[in-house]
Amino acid sequence: MEPIWKPAPATVEAATITRFARYLTGRTGVEFGGYRDLWEFSERRLPEFWAAVWDFFDVQADGTPGTVLAGDAMPGAT
Repeated sequence: MEPIWKPAPATVEAATITRFARYLTGRTGVEFGGYRDLWEFSERRLPEFWAAVWDFFDVQADGTPGTVLAGDAMPGAT
């Protein structure tokens, strides 16, 4: 099924998620061909993904990020 709308290439290029994917590539060496690749990375490498989110978006908090999941199996994480 074809999507009913696609953003213009310039919109994709300027999107924050595009900038984040590039940042994550620089940090990990993993290339992301699109959203699905980024999503799959976020499932396979949870701590690395969320640490990058923390740094990219300059999360302000006391301390550093810690473990938040007892296990990283999805679905069913606790």
